[in-house]
Amino acid sequence: MAFRAFLFLATLAVFFSVAPVRGVNVTTVDDVAHADWRGIILYLKVDKAAVQAKLNEFSGKGGPRLELPDSPPFPDILNSEQHVVMLGIGHVRETDFDGYDDPQILSRWDEIGVTVPYLTDEVNWIPHYALTLGELHEETNLQVANPDFAFPDISVERLTITDGDVGGAYWGKVELDWGVDRMVLNVTHHPDGCGGGETIVRHEFEDDINNVKQIGALDPQFGICDEFPEYRDDPQNTFCRTVLGHESEVETEAPNFCQTWWHSAHAEQCRVQVEVVEMTGKVRELFLLPEEGPVEFVAQLTNVGNFTIGLEYPCVVQ
Repeated sequence: MAFRAFLFLATLAVFFSVAPVRGVNVTTVDDVAHADWRGIILYLKVDKAAVQAKLNEFSGKGGPRLELPDSPPFPDILNSEQHVVMLGIGHVRETDFDGYDDPQILSRWDEIGVTVPYLTDEVNWIPHYALTLGELHEETNLQVANPDFAFPDISVERLTITDGDVGGAYWGKVELDWGVDRMVLNVTHHPDGCGGGETIVRHEFEDDINNVKQIGALDPQFGICDEFPEYRDDPQNTFCRTVLGHESEVETEAPNFCQTWWHSAHAEQCRVQVEVVEMTGKVRELFLLPEEGPVEFVAQLTNVGNFTIGLEYPCVVQ
């Protein structure tokens, strides 16, 4: 960039609104955190019953009730007993922490975010919710500047994502060690490249990225601002300054709070092909897959761009 992202963002006002929804005041903050992202988005085919069990588990822990839609997403691909889990695998940089020379803070890292997208708060209503199942990253002694405050945090022994672009062809390899369990994926360029892919896949993908409300953490993951309170008073740090104004209210509403992601700059999307070399145990369980059997993909896409993360609470009003 020609200028530091945080200097530009420091000039922006943090907009939020309080609006009544079904008689309840809902607070929406549009500009909480900012991230650069490069990686792949995978949709896995899963059994609807496995998703329903996870929804029951979340509501049993005090979360709001979410519903599976009557009709499955990707209706030309899935049957009525199937749904999808979405994986976001890639490199992230929290740009609100650009320019800080603090050896205790990690502002760039690799991650795998796991969600169940296309959920509703009422059957037959718009499926704009996603249940966050977890965000995997390599364990570290540093404080991670993670903008994904609505994801349960999962540390693993090793997560390595190697990728590149040779002659316009994307390639990559993902290696995960989680206790005795492992995952290895090989990623190669799809022959159709960036030509767009199936209309329904791209439509669903765009809708999911730009309109989804992600909910699932029992408590907000604002750890870095709690660990380093000096950043709360830093006018250059949009994230912690915003957290200071809303943290107590979010904690009161928890776990009924959510985050939103939307493109704040052009994002590139291309098709890829993924080969599952190995996937075992806890990895399959987190992805809502059975212990054995093939892993079937509904869509496989690269995603590169700049994103703004927002906050909403209460997230689901019923």
